[in-house]
Amino acid sequence: NVNRTLRAVEWLVTESNNEGLRDVLTGFGLLNEPDHYVDYWRMLSFYNHAYEIIRGVLGDGVSVYIGDMFNPQSFNWFWHDGNPVQATNVFLDSHIYACFVDDLKAMTPRQHITQVCRYERAHINQCCWDGWPPEPTELSRFVGEWTAAFDRTPSPELERAYANTVYLKKKQEEEEEESNSESQNSESQNSESQNS
Repeated sequence: NVNRTLRAVEWLVTESNNEGLRDVLTGFGLLNEPDHYVDYWRMLSFYNHAYEIIRGVLGDGVSVYIGDMFNPQSFNWFWHDGNPVQATNVFLDSHIYACFVDDLKAMTPRQHITQVCRYERAHINQCCWDGWPPEPTELSRFVGEWTAAFDRTPSPELERAYANTVYLKKKQEEEEEESNSESQNSESQNSESQNS
């Protein structure tokens, strides 16, 4: 619900201001990873309204972070030409993961390197430019989340290694149990012989 979320934004920034946190609050992120399935125009309208709420309470000194909806090129014109809100100190927050979906899980390590160095780099360069030759827009950019790991579909080797680890751990626990049991029996026998 957009209106409820805007009320939450207003409450958070008002409370932050009332608690005297303005000097430590450097930025405010509006939503974490709004998906590209969200209606684009509705999302932009939300960003405009939330931006105005933040500026009305906290002023221009606090950065505003907006998610790129995994479609950064669609923000090249936003808050630039024709938008009634003239935004400053706004950053497009991009998240770069080369994992989680089946086609990326199936990649080899070399394919993952290519994915990051070629395709994700191109993804980063899709925003925030305007005109020819391209000049930076008012919207700045950073990568707020990324991964240095990759998520592979388990291989037979990995499954065997896991099974061996589980087997060895269970065997170690059984040996420790047996050793503890033998120690208790030995102590019990020593105690009985001393009493006789």
